[in-house]
Amino acid sequence: MSVVRNYKIPVLVLISYSILTIIFTYPVAFSLTSQAPGGEDLFQFIWFLWWFKVALISHLNPFFSPMIFYPSGVNLAFSAVTPFNSLLSVPLQIAFGLVSAYNLIWIFTFIMSGFGGFLLVRYLTGDNRAAFISGLIFMFCPYHFAHALYGHLNLISMEWIPFYVLFLIKALREKDSKNSFFAGIFLFLTAACDYYYLLYLVTFTALFLLFYLWSDSATLLGRNTLKRIGVMVITFGVPFSFLISPLLLELFFSGSSYMYDGGFVQYSADLLGFFIPAPFHPVLGNFIAPIQHFTGNTAENTTFAGYTVLFLGLVAVLKRKTKEIMFWITATGVFFILSLGPYLHFNGVIVTVPGLNCPVYLPYFLIMNIPVVSIARAPGRWDVLVMLSLMVLAGYGLHYLFSKYDGRSFGNVSKNHVIGVIFAVLILFEFLAIPFPMSDTTVPAFYKRIANDTDNYAILDIPGSIDNAQLMYYQTVHNKMLLDGYVSRTPEPATRFMTSTPMISQLLSDSSTLKPDDDILERNLTDLRDVGSSILSYYHIRYVVLHTVPAGQRTPGEHLYKNALLRESFTRDPQIFRNDTMIVYTVETVPRKSFVLFNEGWNGVEYWNGTPTRRMNTNATILFYSDQDRNTTLSMRILSFSRPGTLDVSVTDHRILHTTVPTGFVTVTLPVDLHKGENFIRFTTPDSCRKPGDIPGLKGVDNQCLSMAVQNITFSER
Repeated sequence: MSVVRNYKIPVLVLISYSILTIIFTYPVAFSLTSQAPGGEDLFQFIWFLWWFKVALISHLNPFFSPMIFYPSGVNLAFSAVTPFNSLLSVPLQIAFGLVSAYNLIWIFTFIMSGFGGFLLVRYLTGDNRAAFISGLIFMFCPYHFAHALYGHLNLISMEWIPFYVLFLIKALREKDSKNSFFAGIFLFLTAACDYYYLLYLVTFTALFLLFYLWSDSATLLGRNTLKRIGVMVITFGVPFSFLISPLLLELFFSGSSYMYDGGFVQYSADLLGFFIPAPFHPVLGNFIAPIQHFTGNTAENTTFAGYTVLFLGLVAVLKRKTKEIMFWITATGVFFILSLGPYLHFNGVIVTVPGLNCPVYLPYFLIMNIPVVSIARAPGRWDVLVMLSLMVLAGYGLHYLFSKYDGRSFGNVSKNHVIGVIFAVLILFEFLAIPFPMSDTTVPAFYKRIANDTDNYAILDIPGSIDNAQLMYYQTVHNKMLLDGYVSRTPEPATRFMTSTPMISQLLSDSSTLKPDDDILERNLTDLRDVGSSILSYYHIRYVVLHTVPAGQRTPGEHLYKNALLRESFTRDPQIFRNDTMIVYTVETVPRKSFVLFNEGWNGVEYWNGTPTRRMNTNATILFYSDQDRNTTLSMRILSFSRPGTLDVSVTDHRILHTTVPTGFVTVTLPVDLHKGENFIRFTTPDSCRKPGDIPGLKGVDNQCLSMAVQNITFSER
């Protein structure tokens, strides 16, 4: 019976949180199969769940997908694939379907975030009532709703954070080593949801250990305590080594950089943001909109702490002067300052020092370029630990009030019941976000139709009124490869392919003025309207889908240009499907004509004195697809970067030129014999390439490894 009593309250709390989640995230639970909550990155995360299931069932690497950014595919190690959620979704997808699986996991993050907060505050205060209300703070805080609004499944998966903090504290307070084991497990689960949160909890752990060292060094430095910390590290480190290995392999051995600068200032929390309600509040939001001018977006700048939460935290600060309270005050302050980023913002403006005309620098300015920390480019996300710390302080404040009025009543009604209801209602109102915005998950009929086609081919979607994430979601139905995609870090080979491949670059460009002769290849053997269908056929692209654009969103000329290019590239009417939102063209299967295009090793087009120019790496390749055997002459202008260099040219691994190239442009001419089909012309520089940033005197910051620059490549019959 004692076991039943021990679990009765937690079970009732779980049930209560489940009911409250259904109510305060309405209408999510009532639209499990037809809609999904939020927008923006929503469909990207639905796709991640789908791909993980496909990969595991097919015995493929779930951290690499050939299904998007075709033909190179994409490494997903740097993307927010949330392995925990992806694995959890597999049985849910099998049982309920993809959209329902996403929605159930979404709901799960709210319930378990609250439950973890409840357990943490109950352990610290011993007060079930205070703990229950505190759980509401963490599960329904505006930070949670804001990232849910933007479809950030990785960031709303904050449920394991309070569990880790709970068992970290227990590991240092109690002798039972199982607490260290559970702390390691929950730290790993947090990392399996998002790497940001791993960084945050490592920082929290360091802060907690430092505070413990100051307040009780004898216990912390004791042999048993160090042993328990070691158990926690090993329990976390062993499974995490498998989780982190794909990222490390990609980082150190791929030769690609998935990092990009920016975000530290734009996505910093605004000082005012902690004190005004979220803009999506159904009642207060209309009053906030005219006065809020924060940087970034709603997901990153929503940090409202709640007036009731701040009041309860203040009660704890004033009435409970213990070392535990001191720690949580310190934690709140540290994470609050970190969330503000490198400069102090107030209502969207960087605050300057009076008389000095320089910004108010904050500690994040000193740490934002430190490796690992530099990956966390959105300082406002530290707010998750601000809310965790405020939740605990509010729990202490509630515990004080409940203790003060214990045994008192209004007639037959306990004062504590009234106090509890009032504070719970105030918190729920301040954090209100219903009805929660939903996105339609209906898939267009054309994609459903080709889902029954078992052939292996690609689709070229030309985005219009929808984005690449939504097109990836459609792929979960039709199962055909896509040339584009949307991930956290776009792969460089895919970018080069989409911007350098004739016909494809014109169709995916945002401009109607980009012509194929705006490059170093003078395509005297090719014309897009003559060979466009051959290029598409070569890459096994069967359908081109032009998504129509509502008036005012894009230039009419761009849409007309692409429509005309597609029509003129085929010998017959290519349209096979059309409605108000899309036009579908089928690629002809007629014999391919000759065409020339870039392969690997080329940088983007630059204009040197008005002339299109490309810089190459140590190995660069041109693909010449010939419809017959032919003898040609290749001509080009070329120079070696910063010093004379050796150039080898080969065709299908047969070297046809070995020469020295000076640092000024010279014209190189050589015979090239081509056979019918694919011919790969490879340009190789045995000398090591050089980075402009490494050359004294250039004062460059370009870190691309470059060897030579090339202009005006032509092929002529001989």
